[in-house]
Amino acid sequence: MSTQPPAFSQSQATVGAGVLVPPAFDHATPGEPAQYRVPQEYRRPYGEAVRDKRGRGYYQAVMALSVGIASWLVVLMAGVFALLALIPAVGAIVLGTKALRARKRNPRTGLHGQTAGLAWGGIALGVTCIPMAVFFYFMASWFLNGAETANCEITHAGDEEAIARCIESNTSY
Repeated sequence: MSTQPPAFSQSQATVGAGVLVPPAFDHATPGEPAQYRVPQEYRRPYGEAVRDKRGRGYYQAVMALSVGIASWLVVLMAGVFALLALIPAVGAIVLGTKALRARKRNPRTGLHGQTAGLAWGGIALGVTCIPMAVFFYFMASWFLNGAETANCEITHAGDEEAIARCIESNTSY
């Protein structure tokens, strides 16, 4: 069983009192492709623009949170189709996990913590959505069954045999 290497190499980390301190944020790597960089002779005298790269996994984490929210919206609005929310819920869990892995394997950036928060939020929404989708499915089925029974009782008031036939024909699947 092998262990994962740390998110930064031993040479990048500073050692203080026997504790590895993570390296400073990565502001040195250019945030844009070379063809979009302004040459030094045309640059204003304000110096190099400060960069806060989002880092690997940031957009996957944003998507995990967005898909998690969408899965909850499907659960709350779908009624008997609440089980359709399982698809985006599993997607939120997968995207959040991939974002955490990408965040761990690459250098720290200014939004390192925000990436983790968004990813964990997406995972949490996806995990809590799964049992709620099943619960809402059965609640909607139970409610519709009760509504059909009440409709038969109102429509065929006084005739017990007609009520029994109506309930049997409307609630059997």
